[in-house]
Amino acid sequence: MTANHQYSHTILFVDDEEKARKMFTRLVSTEFKVLSAANVAEAKKILEENHSTIGVLITDQRMPGEFGVDLLRFVRQEYPKIIRVLTTAYSDLDDAIAAVNTGEIFRYINKPWNADELLIDLRLAMKVFELEQDKHQLIQEKMSLSQRQSKMEIMESIITMTSAQLTYSCPQLAVKSFLEQLAEPQHIASNRQDSANPVANSSFWQKELAKTRKLTQINKSLNEWTAKVPVYTEPSTEQVNYQTHIDQIAQNLSCHIRLTTSAEGSPTVLNAQGMLAILEVIATITASSNQSYNNLTVDISSAAQSTLITVSTQQPNNWLSSYLFNPGDTHTEHMLGKLLGVFALVYHCGGNVKLDFDEDALNNIQVTVPQTQATDCKELDGSIWIEDLFVLFN
Repeated sequence: MTANHQYSHTILFVDDEEKARKMFTRLVSTEFKVLSAANVAEAKKILEENHSTIGVLITDQRMPGEFGVDLLRFVRQEYPKIIRVLTTAYSDLDDAIAAVNTGEIFRYINKPWNADELLIDLRLAMKVFELEQDKHQLIQEKMSLSQRQSKMEIMESIITMTSAQLTYSCPQLAVKSFLEQLAEPQHIASNRQDSANPVANSSFWQKELAKTRKLTQINKSLNEWTAKVPVYTEPSTEQVNYQTHIDQIAQNLSCHIRLTTSAEGSPTVLNAQGMLAILEVIATITASSNQSYNNLTVDISSAAQSTLITVSTQQPNNWLSSYLFNPGDTHTEHMLGKLLGVFALVYHCGGNVKLDFDEDALNNIQVTVPQTQATDCKELDGSIWIEDLFVLFN
């Protein structure tokens, strides 16, 4: 007779008597897939290899070596989703009652078995397991939907606050570039950090408050940069002294910075104050690391009608990819807002910013600042670019 299994998960039956194992398999294998073990040690090995496919464990109590309740206690601790059943003779009833009272088992079944009652009990146990599986899946789907919605809200807020800065010529281009370049490392980082991130496992309101704090800090930093646009673009004959400023940044960050430059005195649309402000932000972001000490390389060179600032690190870090959608401390949120401000200012001038990631670790940042103010900036039409960003992140 061919078995027609109604359930996708398996029952693991544990009993030291071979006759009992054969009888159990014969009674239930028409409805259930069955694995069997002769003792607790063998059962643990089967569980280690097959726990993801096992829905119900049923074990005898009296066996050589460890008892059935020892196995049930182990399964409750290591594989709590598996439904646990104890089968006993009447003489072991006290053990069964103790197991029920301590929460080790779903129910107990007396020996000798009544075939019909055994099947009813096993169907019920497997049904409870499947309902728990469905509930867990539903919770995961709701959490995933909530996370996607939270991401969309953060992206919408960043797009809105940047587009509202009327001082900038191309705010939408800036925020589009900012978000596009963070999309892939954000995906990688989020897959790695959920279980270790305390905020990811916190309450709904804790997450909402943290998200509000993040957006408030980003907006504050962005507004500070907007207010300084006239200051940074004011014509000046002052020559940029990169080395002096680099030495100060290195001291502030407690790191070593090696500077190479072939652009001393090269004109840009930004004055010395603006160029140094950008340099400080991208150096601070690149240097941010869990390492106690970091080494940076700063290269400032002239290109066609522009100046290139490249900051590289020997200790790539992933904080930038971790904190767009996951709250960090005030410092990281402040720096995230400043980076958005750099994007907005540079694109306002007609330049661009490139973030170079190795998976989710930031290796370097390159900023291109033109010699003269761009006059042909065209803002993005429609909302297709926003929809594309949502697809990238979701």
